[in-house]
Amino acid sequence: VTCAFILIMGLFSNNPSTTTTTVMKTATNNRGDYTPHTNTQEALLTTDGTPILQQTRPLTDLKFLTLGSSVSWGAGLPNRYKAYPYLLSSNPSDSTNLAVRAAGPKYPSVCLQSMLLGDKKEEKEQEYDVIVLEYYFKSKDGLYDLTSRLRIRYPDAIIILLRLWMPVHLLVMDEHNKEVGVLKDWALQHSLDIHSHDFATEIRHVQLAWPNEEITHERNAEQERAMQDFSCHLFIMDGMDLSPKEALQQNRDYFSSDYSHLSDAGHYYVYQNILRIVYREIHNQPYPLTPRIGSWGFQYDACVSWYESGSCPLVH
Repeated sequence: VTCAFILIMGLFSNNPSTTTTTVMKTATNNRGDYTPHTNTQEALLTTDGTPILQQTRPLTDLKFLTLGSSVSWGAGLPNRYKAYPYLLSSNPSDSTNLAVRAAGPKYPSVCLQSMLLGDKKEEKEQEYDVIVLEYYFKSKDGLYDLTSRLRIRYPDAIIILLRLWMPVHLLVMDEHNKEVGVLKDWALQHSLDIHSHDFATEIRHVQLAWPNEEITHERNAEQERAMQDFSCHLFIMDGMDLSPKEALQQNRDYFSSDYSHLSDAGHYYVYQNILRIVYREIHNQPYPLTPRIGSWGFQYDACVSWYESGSCPLVH
């Protein structure tokens, strides 16, 4: 007998999409196409080494929250605690990673209160200054509603949407430009590891294509709608404006050997660029010493998940 994934109980006082107008801000359309720094402290300096930031709060005081899927969870890494959410703060208590493997934004969009409260009883423990959402591939499945609830709850937070791509989604085409498979299957058939020299040699002779353009457009539009309405920031991974072969050749070190997740280098790259957005935003508009805390958007939600633990806490 298998338990269902989620039990949801809630009293909904209103639709979250109709209650967000009081906390909307001027939209920003920020790309994350920066050159990563070996030392992220370099982002605090101009080219001549002089400080550029005037902060009301030091970066070390900021609290980070990550909501995402398998990538943010750390799948594909020898040690999942080297995933980018765990790198964002040197103090583990200041960075909360609530990513769920093989899941999209629908669950947190409905169960946000339950997920964030957990065993945190004090209001101070529920404060977050920087919120990262890694749901590009499933953005149509609740990203807008999730971002709405987060903006209601955290009116001053820096919310960053990640637009990542993975080699597993690249298509292999024949000489007539017809799809004949996916890159991962082609590599497995030829026993090629994405980081090997043989892979770099053989991929030159393969015709690749990005996934369906219509689906990609819909995903982009959903992220941009959330950015427009809730003043989010967007990080776009390098390579998405190139041909798939160029993107792969230039960025393959960022991916794990399973073709579906980020490598250690990829997580470090994402972490650096998240911090660069944070640095920039604190510089552009000093972050308040006491950020506001709003409502949950609903009267309450009460959700139980046994997906990660395998333990069903409900009393039958």
